[in-house]
Amino acid sequence: MRPEEDHAHVRRPVDLVAGSDRRRRQPTQSAAIGIDDVESATGAGPAVVALLEEDEPLVGYFPRKDRGTGTQTDTLRDDDFSVDLEIADCQRIIDQVKSRADDRAHVSEFRDKGAARLKDEGRDADDERTLKIAVQRERKMWVAEKLTDLGMERAQHWGWPNTYTYTKSLGDQVCAAAKDVRACIVRPAIVESAVRYPFEGWNEGFTTSSPLAFLTIKGHRTYPAGDKATLESFLYTKDAHPMALEFYKMMQTEGAGTAKISKIELVDLTPEDVKKASEVQTGPDGSKTQLPLKPTKKLKISIETKSADGSSSSSSESFVAEKDGKYVIPVPAKAK
Repeated sequence: MRPEEDHAHVRRPVDLVAGSDRRRRQPTQSAAIGIDDVESATGAGPAVVALLEEDEPLVGYFPRKDRGTGTQTDTLRDDDFSVDLEIADCQRIIDQVKSRADDRAHVSEFRDKGAARLKDEGRDADDERTLKIAVQRERKMWVAEKLTDLGMERAQHWGWPNTYTYTKSLGDQVCAAAKDVRACIVRPAIVESAVRYPFEGWNEGFTTSSPLAFLTIKGHRTYPAGDKATLESFLYTKDAHPMALEFYKMMQTEGAGTAKISKIELVDLTPEDVKKASEVQTGPDGSKTQLPLKPTKKLKISIETKSADGSSSSSSESFVAEKDGKYVIPVPAKAK
C-alpha cells in the first residue's frame, strides 16, 4: 500500500489483530499510520497499524532461498512449501511424539525419573498420588523437549532462525489466507520501555535488556558476554579472603557453557538478610570474615541444566552493595 493512498477502508473494526515477526528483509516501502477508530477484537481501543508493501506474497512465504556461499547452497522451489501442509505435518509430528510418550518403556523411564526427583526434593516417592503427578511432569517435559527440537529442525530447514519466527509467520499466513476474517497484521518493534504511558521510561519487570540498562545507570560500562560469561567482573575483591574469593568465583561460573539462566532478580533485603549480612562468619580455615560493604539488595539467579538424564533447576543468591555509584557483589574480607 502506498503511503499517499487513502487508508479509509481500514477505518473499521477488525475481527483479529495479530503481532507479526517474519524476520524478512526490509520492505521496499512502508507507511506507519495511527488509526484512532480501529478497534481490536477485544475492544481494547485505538490501534497503530503498520501497512507494508513487500515484493513477495505473504501466503506461501518461507525465507530460505539461494544461500550462495553458505552451508546451504541449494535453492528450494516455491511449491515445496505450503502453510496448510506444514500445519498438517506439524500436527502429525505432535501426535507421533505424544504417542511415543505413552510407550511402556518411556512410561517406566518417567516413573524412574519422577521417583528420583521426589527423593532429591525430600518427598515421599512411595506415595502413589505424588508419584503419579511426578510421572506426568516428566512426561510433559519430555514431550516439550522433543517437540522443541523437531520444531527447530523444521524452522531451520525452511530458513527461519527459530521456532518463534517460524510459528509467527505461519500465523501470519493463516490469517492472510482466511477469506472470512478481517485481519490486521501488525509488525511492532521490540518493546523495552514506555514512551509516555504510564510514564516515560516505565518498564514492566526486569527482563530483556532492562538489567543492562539498569547497570548502565549505576555506572557500569562493560558487560560479560559469551557462552562462558560470568559475573566475576561484578565482584568487589578489595582485601578479600583468598579462600572466599575462590568460592565466589566458582559460584559465579557455576554451569557456565552448560546451563541456561532462566531468571535474574534484584530483590529487597529481608530483616533476616540484613542480620545475616552484618554477622561475622567463620571461614573454611577457621578465620573470621565479614562483608566489607553493607548490602542494599540481593541478586537471585535461577538456572536450568539439561543433560541426557533430563533437566534440573537450581538457584544462587548473592548480596549486592553499592560502591562509587555501581552495584557490586562484595566478597567477604578478614573481620576487623
